[in-house]
Amino acid sequence: MDRNVVVVSGLPYSGKSWYLKRLLELPEFEEAVSIRMDDARVALYGDRADTHVTRSEHLFKNEKTRNTILEKLVLGNSLLVTEVMMPTEEGHQRPFVEMIHRANDYVQAIEREYAVRDQEPMPNPASKVFLKVILFHSSLEVIRRRVADSSEERRLSNAGFFDFEGMRGAATIFTFPRIYEPLILDTSDESQVTHASRTREIIDFVFNGSLPYNQAECQQIAEEHLQEVRHALRIT
Repeated sequence: MDRNVVVVSGLPYSGKSWYLKRLLELPEFEEAVSIRMDDARVALYGDRADTHVTRSEHLFKNEKTRNTILEKLVLGNSLLVTEVMMPTEEGHQRPFVEMIHRANDYVQAIEREYAVRDQEPMPNPASKVFLKVILFHSSLEVIRRRVADSSEERRLSNAGFFDFEGMRGAATIFTFPRIYEPLILDTSDESQVTHASRTREIIDFVFNGSLPYNQAECQQIAEEHLQEVRHALRIT
């Protein structure tokens, strides 16, 4: 049985949390297991805010989250979803890809061992584990409005990104992935029609591996949005 790991990624206020919540309400995601990085942070560091967690502690939290996903995959869950910003190649993107490779090795080895034990034919083709990363982004204007309109609960939460200035660290280090090809989605247009279209793209990507024909154009717009944010924050 093939398995899909769906990662919603992107800068704060890009729309990833909003879409993750709504994806989990869809019939296609009814059996999905949601792995929350905030749960890992609370389990490790209690009520300490992200801004009071060191870089190495962040990396360990990320590792704990990846190991939880690996465990769920090996135990047979076929659809997992998680929210990870994935800003850097070495610290976030590559370790995630390596975890998927390990999961794939475990899943296929276990299938072979089951076949030998039960004296049944080897699976053909063998099950695979697929990484499906969705990269959300938005214009500076829309991000400013989302920050201004964000709830008091979010402002007081431990998420750490409760205002526009809080995005500085993430925007400074963010790099577009080279070791996998994400589905890149611009959430600047918040109309219901566009939301429905994006949802169809996500479902097609997750379950069929389909990417839009204009991916290069989508990345160019995403890079322009990132530069807008960096310029506003005076990041060189």
